[in-house]
Amino acid sequence: MKAFASLFCLSFLFLLPLSAQDTLSLTLEGGTAIKGKTVCFKLNTKGFSNLTKVQFSLQFFSSELEYQSVQKNPDLPGTLTVQAVGGNVLTVVWESGAGGTLPSGVSMADFCFKAVRAGAPMVFLSDYPLLKAAAKGQQPISILSTPGSAKVIPDESIGLAISDTVMAPGQKACVRLGVNAFADSLLAIQYTLSWDPAILTLDTVQNLALPGLKPDKNFGMVLRSQGKLTFSWISEDLITGLALKPGDTFYELCFTAIKEGVSKVDFTETPTAIELIDIKENLLNLYRQPGTIVVEKDPLMRPGDANKDDVVNHFDVLQLGLGFGGEGPSRINQAIEWKALPAASWALSTPAANVNFKHLDTDGNGRIETGDLAAIEANWGKTKAQSGFQPAEPLVPRAAGAPLFVAPREVQPGEMATFDIMLGEKDQPASGVYGVAFSVLYDKTRIVPGSVTALFSSSWLNDPSTRTLTAHRNFPGEGRIDLAISASNRINRSGFGAIAQLKAAIDAKAAPSGLTFTIANVRLINAQEEAQASAPRASSSTIVLATGINDPAVARRVTLAPNPASGFFTVDAQGLTLRRLVCYDLQGNQVLESASADKLPVDRLSSGIYVLKIWTDEGVVVKKLAVNR
Repeated sequence: MKAFASLFCLSFLFLLPLSAQDTLSLTLEGGTAIKGKTVCFKLNTKGFSNLTKVQFSLQFFSSELEYQSVQKNPDLPGTLTVQAVGGNVLTVVWESGAGGTLPSGVSMADFCFKAVRAGAPMVFLSDYPLLKAAAKGQQPISILSTPGSAKVIPDESIGLAISDTVMAPGQKACVRLGVNAFADSLLAIQYTLSWDPAILTLDTVQNLALPGLKPDKNFGMVLRSQGKLTFSWISEDLITGLALKPGDTFYELCFTAIKEGVSKVDFTETPTAIELIDIKENLLNLYRQPGTIVVEKDPLMRPGDANKDDVVNHFDVLQLGLGFGGEGPSRINQAIEWKALPAASWALSTPAANVNFKHLDTDGNGRIETGDLAAIEANWGKTKAQSGFQPAEPLVPRAAGAPLFVAPREVQPGEMATFDIMLGEKDQPASGVYGVAFSVLYDKTRIVPGSVTALFSSSWLNDPSTRTLTAHRNFPGEGRIDLAISASNRINRSGFGAIAQLKAAIDAKAAPSGLTFTIANVRLINAQEEAQASAPRASSSTIVLATGINDPAVARRVTLAPNPASGFFTVDAQGLTLRRLVCYDLQGNQVLESASADKLPVDRLSSGIYVLKIWTDEGVVVKKLAVNR
């Protein structure tokens, strides 16, 4: 089986727009079934955004599974076509001209098979014989694929499962006992349940769903102080018995937690032996799934509140960076809507604030990854009291830290302008930087408020060998945009220059004047989660009317070297102050923009001629640059 998994569980590329997250996850989730009956695998997704086509294959062993049908999620538009190739390959094609999007964790389709034999069959995602995906924009992203396994139990068997929960000492909670695999009629059943009486006290049984079930008739409570409950039941209809199917409930067990600890709630043979009989008087095998009850002082988490400060915002991104790649117990309820959910604590916590990693696993799947940004995006601004978002106060005084500011430049009315957000300067670089979150306040009378956004592609905090986690949210009514960027490899970085870019449309009616940006509510941390000093400062750009281009005296003072360029080039302005540089190809497409004059890279440009528009403090110059690579 391992060899099969290594052969077919392959990575592959999908194409998504730039606005989508950079990883799409596809996970097959199996179930439990009786041999000869149907078992379905859900194809759960994360990052399924504005896709127009998906094509891949499913691999399985024909000796274990026999394909029956596919059930497309009715909320997903478009068509889904499945074709069987041989006895163990399905080619799957989904298409939608208008594009389709699914919430994180939602299945795009269920693939159903007949369980041929008992065991643990698996289904694998692969790129054989062909895999394609496309979306508007056609930008490729990586795919994380996870195979799915099912549990198939023999004929003449029944699967019973007890649910899990997490609770605090002194708290009351109920767990469900029900069917997870059966497709026949039950005549009689008896068994004993056990738990740790030092951790849990059984209060009562409720939601008695089996016909004729009564607490004083079918349950033996005399041993509950020892952590045991006996149970017996016989169908009132001795001819047809009771028809049961997966998902049916027997009853619920309600406990009070005594102290912290972990207790299994399991089936046992004493004092009442396990015995299950179907209507044909066959003695059934019991395949049991015990429940786990975790009792701890802090049993709840709220999806998106990764730093546990009772508000969801850009500061939570920093926590994901600290725990990225961590794994632990998955959450019982993996929903991401804003509500308190029980979650077992992980063995890991953040290094300084000691926030348990279960809060960082915002989607509850047991892994801290880029998909956890989805709960932050979905619940941004939510608070424990459901009130409006208020930015947090800065963590430390900022008298001697690295400068943090929006680089000044000249802009024109009606321009879609890009401003570099700088952290550190050449004579005062930033050191020990792992992640930073802050707000930029802008003048909404001169900037079109709804146009403001942030870009992170050219940040000096980016490391091509690891993932960089980013998020931003614009608040047009307040003239504020919140931003966060964090590494994920637990390695501090030092440097200076642009860590992000602010894009904004300048009001077409704006008169020549100053344009002020203010940095506020900064949280700068190192990989040890220690607060680092920074020096946020206001900066003023200038709205100007169009200036003359290529004043001969100014143009003579600006030179490019080397020209032709192969790796980089430098602008020598001979005493002039360079405000901005934009490089265009001969079709008029912007291919490079910078506020720096030193060592501008051309390694991503094709060989050819390019036009540079260079803003200086004494005018605008146009130069030609040859790239020879």
